[in-house]
Amino acid sequence: MGMNIGMFTDIYRPAINGVTRSIDTIKTSLEARGHTVYIFAPAVRNHPKEERVIRLPSIKRLSPKEAPLGLAYVPFLTDKVRELELDIIHTHLPFFIGGLGYRIANKLSIPKIHTYHTHLTEYAHYSPVPGIQWPVKFGLRRLTKRYCNNSDYVIAPSTAIKDLLLSYGVKKPIVVNPTGIVCEDFKRLTQTEKTQLFQQYAIPTNQQIILFGGRLAKEKNLLFLLDCFSVIAQNNTNVHLVFAGGGPMEDVLEKHIQRLDLISRVTITGLLDKSEIAKFFGSADVFAFPSYTETQGIVLAEAMAAGCPVVAIDALGSKDAVHEGIDGFLVANDQNAFTAKLLQILNDDILQKRFSKAAIVSAQQFSVKNTTDRLLAIYADAIKDRSQTTTAA
Repeated sequence: MGMNIGMFTDIYRPAINGVTRSIDTIKTSLEARGHTVYIFAPAVRNHPKEERVIRLPSIKRLSPKEAPLGLAYVPFLTDKVRELELDIIHTHLPFFIGGLGYRIANKLSIPKIHTYHTHLTEYAHYSPVPGIQWPVKFGLRRLTKRYCNNSDYVIAPSTAIKDLLLSYGVKKPIVVNPTGIVCEDFKRLTQTEKTQLFQQYAIPTNQQIILFGGRLAKEKNLLFLLDCFSVIAQNNTNVHLVFAGGGPMEDVLEKHIQRLDLISRVTITGLLDKSEIAKFFGSADVFAFPSYTETQGIVLAEAMAAGCPVVAIDALGSKDAVHEGIDGFLVANDQNAFTAKLLQILNDDILQKRFSKAAIVSAQQFSVKNTTDRLLAIYADAIKDRSQTTTAA
C-alpha cells in the first residue's frame, strides 16, 4: 500500500539548485512506486500551478534573483495535513517551512525525517550585515543540532556530512543516503551531437572543454577556477572553459573574465534545464569542481554517469563520489595542484579514456533505484518506531 508523504522545503521551483533537483528526483522515484508525494513550498508570483505542490504564503526578497521566503506561521495548514493523511513528513531545510512542518508533525504525531542537504555555515557570507559571519555560523550550528535532534531520522548525503553532524552533537540516527540519479539520462555525445550543441552556444567546436555545471554562486569557489584556467590558457590555445548554469555570481564572473582577458576563451550559458546540462556533461573532456562546501556533489555523479572525468577539491561530498586516480582526481584547495591535474587529464588521451570508462561504472552507486530503496527503509523504520512509541504510551 502506498504512503502519503509530505516534503516541506523553503526552496523549490522555479529555483534551480541541488535541493530542488533532489526533491524532484525523490518525488518522481517514489511516485513510480505507487506512493503519493505532496510538496509544501513558498508561493512564487505568476508561477504555474503544479499537481500536488502546495504553495504557502511567502514574502518577496529584495533581490529578484533569490527565491521568496515562506512564512513560519500558516494557520490553515494543520487541517490540510490532517486531511491529506500524511504518513511521513520529510523536511529539506530547517528554516521557516521546515520548522512549520515539524511543528505540525509533532502536533499530529507524524514521523519526521530531515535531509541535511546544505552545509549551512558555508553560506554565512549571504548575511546582509557585514562582519557577523562568526555569530551567524555559530547560530546555524545550534539550529542544525536542535533541528536534527527533533527528528526521528536524519539523512546525510555523504559520510563527511554525517561526521559533521556528529561533531555538532546530533544524537538521532543518521543514515548516509545521497540523492539518486537516473544514470540512463546521461551519456557521451557523438561528435555530431557535440558540434550541434557547441554551435548553439557559440562555443568553439575544435577545442578541449573544461566544464563546470551548476549554480554560479560564491560558495562554489568559481573565481578560483577562473584563475586556474587563466594559467592553462596562457600556454594552451585549444582549451575552452564553459560554465553551464546561472546564478548570482554571473556578473562577478563576467567582470573577472574581462580582467583576465579571457572573453573569447570562456562561455557562460546562463540557466539551463536538466536535459541541457546533461548534454554538456556528455560533451566535456574534464569536469572541474572547485567547490569545497558540497554536501554530496550530486552534479559529480551526473557528470561521471556521462563519462566525464573529474577534478574536484578534496572535501565533504566529493570524497564519496570521486575515486582518486580511478575516475578522477581529488586535490587540495590549491591553484597549482588543481591546474596541474586538469592539464594531466587534458594532455593524456589514454588516461582520459580510462577515467571516462571508470566514471560511468562509479556513478552506478548513485542509482536512483538503490537510493530510493534506502529511503523507503528509513521511512518504514520511522513509522514502526512511532507506532511502537504510541502503543507503549
